[in-house]
Amino acid sequence: MQSMPVFQPRGTHPPMSNTERQRQFRERNPGYYGRLHRKRKAERLARLAAKAAQEQGLETVVMRKSQLCLPAPDPIRDQERHGLLAGLARLAAEREKDALL
Repeated sequence: MQSMPVFQPRGTHPPMSNTERQRQFRERNPGYYGRLHRKRKAERLARLAAKAAQEQGLETVVMRKSQLCLPAPDPIRDQERHGLLAGLARLAAEREKDALL
């Protein structure tokens, strides 16, 4: 169970050592340093791999988060949608015409 940080105004209790402050942080955030070190190690290994590939004359490919791949639009539905919009525009023009009379 995580211990909650406590607001401690100055002068209300003895100062806390840096070691104690770090211990409390580690208790509140288990796994923080493991995630940080894994991220740094992955970045370091990627840099080394890119450097090795560059030395061998290979092209470096930068991996990025993949974008959401949506299916291609359906041309039949697009035609239906276009027909519907044209019908709505025609209806609106008729109503305007009737309103002016």
